[in-house]
Amino acid sequence: AISMSGCVGKRDITKEVLEHMQNKYDDTFEYAAPFGGGMGNVTTQMLLTSERYPGKTIWIECYVDEDDNINIVDNYLSIKYEQQTTELIDEIIDRTTDKDFVVFYDLPLQAFTKGASKETTFKEYISDPASDICFIAIVDAQGEIDRGAFEQALEKNIVESGLCCRLGNIYFDNNGNYNSITKENLQSYMVKQQYSDAFCFEMMDNISFDFKEWSNRKD
Repeated sequence: AISMSGCVGKRDITKEVLEHMQNKYDDTFEYAAPFGGGMGNVTTQMLLTSERYPGKTIWIECYVDEDDNINIVDNYLSIKYEQQTTELIDEIIDRTTDKDFVVFYDLPLQAFTKGASKETTFKEYISDPASDICFIAIVDAQGEIDRGAFEQALEKNIVESGLCCRLGNIYFDNNGNYNSITKENLQSYMVKQQYSDAFCFEMMDNISFDFKEWSNRKD
């Protein structure tokens, strides 16, 4: 069993994780806290801090296999490429519509990019479904929306960008208050359905939409 300190018997899992992460990304890390209810018997989850990205926490998940090898996955690249990802999504929506808009992108916790390393490029990161990139956009939509034209342009722009977006939700606001929406009141906005139209899509690769659906506000 793994103790709260991250040890298996006399084995110091936390120390191994810190050394692994430093070698993997050429950064300096410190243990911050357990995560997901603490250490478990099957997997160990913990949060680390990074010298290169102060103020951010990196989620680590690891387990020791039957051969006593430690297997570690992390969401470090989502932090490394946070700004570039945000800018890319913003550019995609800007190319898709001439309306004003606001984009909400949160760091994915389970962004366990396959084969992640310090050499992993931004293009490789955004094309991997395991990076778990999702976003919400609110578009200032006065009047009718040409659903077909918007959907076609959006898919074209996303595919051309190389992005695999696991989940995208776009809401069309015709009340002129799109720019008053913040992360703090976004959930309330969606629950109260203060939008006129909504478009949801999912991708399993960076080639095409695997699921897409339009919906209207329930009056």
